[in-house]
Amino acid sequence: MTGIANAGPGSEDLGDPILNAALAELVHPTTAAFSEQQVAARAGVDVREIRRHWPNTRELLGATLEAYFDGRLPVPDTGSLRGDLRVFACWLASVYNTSLGRRLLDALMSRPSDWDVSGARRALLDVRAKRYQVLFRRGIERGECDADIDVERLLDLIAIGTALPVVFHDRPVTDDDAHFVIDTILDGVGRDRRE
Repeated sequence: MTGIANAGPGSEDLGDPILNAALAELVHPTTAAFSEQQVAARAGVDVREIRRHWPNTRELLGATLEAYFDGRLPVPDTGSLRGDLRVFACWLASVYNTSLGRRLLDALMSRPSDWDVSGARRALLDVRAKRYQVLFRRGIERGECDADIDVERLLDLIAIGTALPVVFHDRPVTDDDAHFVIDTILDGVGRDRRE
C-alpha cells in the first residue's frame, strides 16, 4: 500500500448528485466558503431540494465528508491496535495528499472566525469521532492500551502528526511518515510504558 494518492477528489461518485456537487464545490480552489447556494448551482437543483435532505450547511458538509470517507477511509480491523492505526494513518495520509485533504487542513488550521467552510472543523471532527473511536475501544478490550486514554486527543495527535509533512514541508505524506506517527504515539499509550 502506498500513502500517496494519485487521483484527486471531485471525480469520485459519492452516490448522490448533490453530494458529488458538494464535494466538487469543497475542493474547487476558488471556493472561499461552502454554501448550499453554491452546491445547488453546481448540482443544477433548487436549494429547497438540498434542504429537504440536509436542513443546514453543516449537515450537508458532514454528509459529504462522511460519504467521501466511506469510500476512502474504511474502519480497519487488522486484529491489533497498532495495525489498525497504521492502516488508518496511511489512509489519512492518502487524503492529505489530495486537494480535498489540503482544503480540510486549511479549515482545521484556521481560527473559528476565519475561513471555516460553514462548520467544516466540527463536521470533520464529528465524522472522525463517530467512525474511529472503535479502533481504541477494540484496543482497550484486547488489553493493548489503558482504558482511561483520551481517545479524542489521540485522534488529534494522529491527524496532525500525519499532516506535518504537508503542513511544514509542503510534501506528500508517505507510509513511513504515517507509521512513525503511530509507533511514536503507541509507545506513549501502551501498557508497558515507563512512568
